[in-house]
Amino acid sequence: MRPISVILIIIVSLLTTACSLLAPVSTPNTHTYVLNSSAIVMPHRRNHGVLLVTVENSNSPYNTTQMAYVLHPHQIAYFVLNQWADTPAHMLQPLIIQTMQRTRAFDAVVSSSYLGQYDERLTVQIGELYQDMTVGHTPTLHFSMRAVLSNVSTGRVIAARAYAIVIPMRARAPYAGVVAANEACEQLLQEMSELA
Repeated sequence: MRPISVILIIIVSLLTTACSLLAPVSTPNTHTYVLNSSAIVMPHRRNHGVLLVTVENSNSPYNTTQMAYVLHPHQIAYFVLNQWADTPAHMLQPLIIQTMQRTRAFDAVVSSSYLGQYDERLTVQIGELYQDMTVGHTPTLHFSMRAVLSNVSTGRVIAARAYAIVIPMRARAPYAGVVAANEACEQLLQEMSELA
């Protein structure tokens, strides 16, 4: 072989290697999910003026877009390739507003960005939202929250409720937990509508 041919082969092989090293690294796709609800709510006949709905930040392990799960008691972890589109509290607020509007118990139902006057306030805080994948047990989704309805002018608490629901999951998979979370959300919102 002539020296020029050897040099050309070396150059071509170096360029090929360099191109493969500089190629973009392929990363797995992240799956993003939302909480939805089509809760069937029976209209009420009461009229309470304007209701302000606030959803406070939940306990810090759940105040994130990361989807939480448990493999061992007292240990929380998060899925790497699966996440919520927003924090559960932010996704829940418009769903609560829609639910309370459907009750027709208020002249208006508004969010915390509302600058006008309101008569009653519904404060909600998420307690837990995680998938329990503890080995040896059927996987379940745990969703809990607390709601307090109060009169703004008197400061009197009209109603206070704690809600907790456990939904069996169809599989040990993040998406099965999302389906269960939406089912739990629908049930919790139906129960919450009774506060109106």
